[in-house]
Amino acid sequence: MDMIVSPRGIVDIERPGQGVLDLSQAGFGQALLDFAMFCSDYELECVGKRKKKETSPKRLWVSEHPENLYDKARPVLDRCVREGLSLPAARAPYLCRNTKREDLRELMAGLSEECIRICGRIGCTALIVRPLFSGVFTERKRWRGHPGLESGCILPAKSFPSRAVISGLPPPKEKARYFPSIY
Repeated sequence: MDMIVSPRGIVDIERPGQGVLDLSQAGFGQALLDFAMFCSDYELECVGKRKKKETSPKRLWVSEHPENLYDKARPVLDRCVREGLSLPAARAPYLCRNTKREDLRELMAGLSEECIRICGRIGCTALIVRPLFSGVFTERKRWRGHPGLESGCILPAKSFPSRAVISGLPPPKEKARYFPSIY
């Protein structure tokens, strides 16, 4: 059985050396690249809201500049390569399940596209994407025409040799009914 460890909470994104070394020395050969380490659900919930206190100009908010996601992840990626830790799977940033923020569709689609680009660049073969705004819709409307899944996420994934795994989808018969172009 292949075991993949999540580095979240173990690896410091600014100084990843010791955390990645610990994972490698513990016997793990594979890790899940969790992009939420670089753009958390809390950061996403705060997009567009007034900050209570000013942050350092050095602080890079990926939610404000999705194109900088690779730069923010690079120290971790480089250290994983150096320690021989492969990254066969990744998880895109996601909103809290109970979010009421429906105004982040474009941002979430952009972040997912950037994750797909990075996965293609580093040879990661699977990206786990949580359905956008899963907590906002009623159960009946939840899957029909779910925003961002086909146009905002799946189509860019077709250009890379990766799989986009959408977590939390309904049973296979319903998936094929609502998303015929990907099943």
